[in-house]
Amino acid sequence: MTYIEQAIKEAEKEGFADISAHASQEDLQWLLAIISPSFWQALGKARGWPPYSPTGYVDNYEDDLEDFSWKVYWHRLIDHLANGKDAESFFKELV
Repeated sequence: MTYIEQAIKEAEKEGFADISAHASQEDLQWLLAIISPSFWQALGKARGWPPYSPTGYVDNYEDDLEDFSWKVYWHRLIDHLANGKDAESFFKELV
């Protein structure tokens, strides 16, 4: 048994319901997308998010730094969900 499987089993003992048994293909596809760094990187490019570094926004002379803007939005979604809100409202506000 993997550590992930063990964690799921422990959570199930405390009331967590395995979503994969009841989720649609669309739900699972959505879940895979939002946990994928490549989804967030591509969305950031598509939406033209300005480059961001851990120390703040970077200028044109620092384009060799890794762009962290997608991680900022990814973490905002996680916080949004953790606060009991749904993903649809997050993406509606993200426009």
